[in-house]
Amino acid sequence: MDYTNQPYTDPAQDHEFEQIRAALALQTEEREENVSLQLPPSAGLEIALETDLEGIPPVDSRAVDLIVRYETGGKAYYNRFLSKPTWPGFSSGVTIGFGYDLGYNGKDSFSHVWKGHLKKSEISILSTAIGLRAPRDRARIDHLLPQFSGIIVPWESGRQVFVEHTLPKFRRLLHRSLPEVSKLPLLCEGALLSLVFNRGASFNRQGDRFLEMREIKRHLHQGNLEQIPAAIESMKRIWPNSPPPHGLQQRRIDEANLFATGLREAAGALVAGLQMPMAAGLEGAGPEPEEEFGEFAPVIEGIEENTEPSPAELAFDRFLDDAPAMLEVPEDPPAAYWPRHDINSPEYAHLTGLDAASEFSVGPDDIDFLMASNRFQPEGHGDVIVLGIRGSRLRGGVHERENQPSIDIEELRPDHVHFRCTLGFYFRRDRRISLFTGSTVPCPYYMENYYLRINGLPHKTSTGCNLMPSGSYTSRVGTHGGGSINPAVRTTDPDNLSQDAIVTVLRTTNDVAFGNQDTWDRCKPYDNIHCSYFLNKSSKHEAYFSSAGCSTVRGRKDPSDQWAKFQAVLNSIGSGNRVDYLLLTGKEYALASRLRSAGSPPGSVAEFGRLRTGSRGDEVSRLQSRLGISATGYFGPSTKLALTRAQRKKGVPGDGIFNPALDRQLDWQVFG
Repeated sequence: MDYTNQPYTDPAQDHEFEQIRAALALQTEEREENVSLQLPPSAGLEIALETDLEGIPPVDSRAVDLIVRYETGGKAYYNRFLSKPTWPGFSSGVTIGFGYDLGYNGKDSFSHVWKGHLKKSEISILSTAIGLRAPRDRARIDHLLPQFSGIIVPWESGRQVFVEHTLPKFRRLLHRSLPEVSKLPLLCEGALLSLVFNRGASFNRQGDRFLEMREIKRHLHQGNLEQIPAAIESMKRIWPNSPPPHGLQQRRIDEANLFATGLREAAGALVAGLQMPMAAGLEGAGPEPEEEFGEFAPVIEGIEENTEPSPAELAFDRFLDDAPAMLEVPEDPPAAYWPRHDINSPEYAHLTGLDAASEFSVGPDDIDFLMASNRFQPEGHGDVIVLGIRGSRLRGGVHERENQPSIDIEELRPDHVHFRCTLGFYFRRDRRISLFTGSTVPCPYYMENYYLRINGLPHKTSTGCNLMPSGSYTSRVGTHGGGSINPAVRTTDPDNLSQDAIVTVLRTTNDVAFGNQDTWDRCKPYDNIHCSYFLNKSSKHEAYFSSAGCSTVRGRKDPSDQWAKFQAVLNSIGSGNRVDYLLLTGKEYALASRLRSAGSPPGSVAEFGRLRTGSRGDEVSRLQSRLGISATGYFGPSTKLALTRAQRKKGVPGDGIFNPALDRQLDWQVFG
């Protein structure tokens, strides 16, 4: 079923009373089977859920309307059957309003919540039912109900209590059970919240009845969001006697369409450059706290961490060169993953909606075009510039192309396991390029352990982990790993070539994917370029390379393979000499190739313009003035940090990349 064009049912529509009554009975039975397992009777809904919702926007009103309609049957049904205290059946207690169960709430909480909605005398008499639950207290409940017959809870009061008190409790339960929901558009979160109201947070329960609940958790963890609507609707099989247009089958359809609508609206808002309401972004941990900073604010010094594998690991990698295929044991995929959708990635979000061929040639004209459109002014000894093309590989199944006027490559998305990037050199004076297989992203081992350490969980290494964003970085020929790899490319302070650089990098703390709303950290990360160490996949690192944020070139430390040829160029440049690193995505090269093939129509450089790390010029100064920081004309780490914060305040992805479309939307007139 194509959910992308399916509207969800109008929440204002009231169903016929008796059909709704049957549906409510079925859903009550379902909740009795599941929610009680998540919220034990000894605590009820008073259970302390540690998940903090502070700072997260309210649930989308359309989702609230859907939940209210299915939880109450609509206003007409509520006024007819539920406005007086009732006993819904099963192990419930006396219930008032929109499912507020006195059997699972404390006396003080009840008085606090309903003060202002009920008379003191009504609160007093209803308090006699606090803690009473069937079947244990069924006789007493039956005895008390007639005494409550004169109490009426208006629809408006029931809804207000539901939205302000009941809804947040189930929302905390959802966030505690599936932390990834903080990444979703609010409408998508609302669809899952409706599901939890009905089925409980049964995402880990075994058995065929909960197959789709487990699938939703897996899809959410892996970022396959487009698969979730189908999983929700698939649950219709569980209730064959509750067919549409009413009952639980219809509820699953409406939830599926609600989730799909949320995805579609989020994607459309990003493409159109509009504000996109997010729970905490599609991928990541949310914005950093505000603080005063300048371009040269002090950074707490760290130490350069060595990610070199142990001698035993390196020896085993060599053993695998000639090991028979029977030794290769299939492994589960790592938890770390690249965002499945470009709108979630700070490297690709600004390119959403721009199409180009996946296979193309890279030449000096393309590199010059990208340097001009990004306002880069890289320098290099002997006019040599280091290239990093994130999300690419050489065509023809080869690992290297040297000293060529152009090179055929394929554009694809990176992952944290395989070599899905290319690195090399642009010999600008000779108009020639060399490219080698490599990676520009960290491996799962350091991503996963960083996540564990940051969240106070057992971990195997305390090494930090980050993603170095695309840009132009002042660099020098130096060493890496405390001098163990010499020469290497070392990220350098643009004002002091003997010092290492301060860079604003991306860190993820609530999952193992780098996304638009993860934490930007202005630090000294020691993100350099070194060898991959491995030629075979390491079971420990879960990848063909070892990196916690550095870029790597395929080859062993000896040196061997492509790393040996990469180092040969560095040796020719000479230790200490400048050799800037130009890091961009394969998609940007594909777009540049398309524009070049079309003759680079007038204005293409301007419209494809970007300001990001390494950009220079008057446009950068105008952007900095808009951001309220010193107008230096250089896009450094603090400009990156300030821009990401400003973007999030404006409701757009905080990728730290400024483009003409955003300029027009904000009317900042940065690009003139």
